[in-house]
Amino acid sequence: PWAFKLVADRATPLLSAHESAIHSKLVALILLVVYGLTYLALTNAFGIPEARSVVDRGARLLRIPLRTR
Repeated sequence: PWAFKLVADRATPLLSAHESAIHSKLVALILLVVYGLTYLALTNAFGIPEARSVVDRGARLLRIPLRTR
């Protein structure tokens, strides 16, 4: 997320966090999604049972087949 913030602060006006309130909120939302997915991926990689259940449920909802563990 820190790298994304650096890119968002120095990028074109589409990603600029300082152009307007709407763009600021959009960048904040994207940053939270990036952070959340990164956190979920790392906790799942370390084998945290709660993270695995979230990933399994998301895969079922999206109908994505997962390998058996």
